[in-house]
Amino acid sequence: MNRLTGRQPCRSLDDVHSRRGLLVRLAYRFCWNLDDAEDVVQSALATAATKQDQLTEKGKLWPWVKSIVVRECLDLTRRVSRHRKTLMAAEDRHRTDPPAKTPVDGAIQSELTELVTDLIAALPERQRSAIVLRHLEGMPYSGIADVLGISESTARVHVRNAREALRRGILKHHPEWALSE
Repeated sequence: MNRLTGRQPCRSLDDVHSRRGLLVRLAYRFCWNLDDAEDVVQSALATAATKQDQLTEKGKLWPWVKSIVVRECLDLTRRVSRHRKTLMAAEDRHRTDPPAKTPVDGAIQSELTELVTDLIAALPERQRSAIVLRHLEGMPYSGIADVLGISESTARVHVRNAREALRRGILKHHPEWALSE
């Protein structure tokens, strides 16, 4: 049993299918579009089903399927133009944002969400993957390293560089948010 989640490890693809929602959430964090996320998960599960015999350690089925989902997401982002992704992300944000307390708060939150989403989309592929896995999925650096096929220290560097790029991008658009020293 996983000490963090209290869940039993996945031992078969049926167990993985029972956690499909978690995979869709993971894919959504990369695609920013629910339909694309569901398509990616479906494709990843089909790939896992056809290549399941290649997995040597059955206890690692869940991380293996998650890495397939991440790779499918990266393939999708390579195929989709940045312009199209930005438009789809804007549509999704408008459908999922909860009502704001005031119109001004809603405008500020919407602007910040759009800015951060655009800045994440503009990051280099490895940095984008690392920051999404670390901060949106809460994955440890060792897990990021496994999914991306890099060392743990390289995963830390990608996350740090992505954070710094996001900070610079936000301050470029909103210099008034800089901390006065």
